[in-house]
Amino acid sequence: MAIRGRVTFDYSSADGVVAIGRRDSLFETKWTRRDNGSIFAYKDPPSIDAIALATGAAEIPAVRDAARFDYSSRFREPQEGQILLLRNVHGLYAALKIRDIKAIGYGDAVDEVTFDYVILEDGGRDFSELADVQVIDASFAKTVLFIGAGFDRGCESLFCANHHSKMRWKGRVQGYLRRRMLLRWKPPSRRHSMEWTLLIGTRVHRF
Repeated sequence: MAIRGRVTFDYSSADGVVAIGRRDSLFETKWTRRDNGSIFAYKDPPSIDAIALATGAAEIPAVRDAARFDYSSRFREPQEGQILLLRNVHGLYAALKIRDIKAIGYGDAVDEVTFDYVILEDGGRDFSELADVQVIDASFAKTVLFIGAGFDRGCESLFCANHHSKMRWKGRVQGYLRRRMLLRWKPPSRRHSMEWTLLIGTRVHRF
């Protein structure tokens, strides 16, 4: 299971600390100004055990083994577009994609950082499976788009269960559920719309 979100934070306030996650999945991130293209990030807060840069990864799903990176320093200096990795005191990993950095004195009116984050609550180290699905809002209700699968809106059948089950879409796409999937199905209409309440950790394969 993964927790995801986006944060925009004025790092000149609250001692530069903003928390993501909850309970054992808590990560207190700490930031200070560097310039308007990079920022200092620290492992100082009590919930953080280690910090690293995911060198060579342009997106969070490119991180296949979060443990293999260099966690030897107290702080890192991520730039816009880079992936920052955190390990908390419970051994869980979080990946942060730095989207935007603003800094007073470098042409900006505020000190601000924006980042997307993913926390692997199950103790895993592989973020790559998160690339397999994308949730979109469309005019025909909330729908899940399986990237690269190429199916249409018409659905004939769906089978799912809580763990390692299968689902089929017109015989074109098969997905294996790695986590619990909770869904709400609307009766077939002329456009065969469907609405998903929650989808977590699905891997989709073409065949």
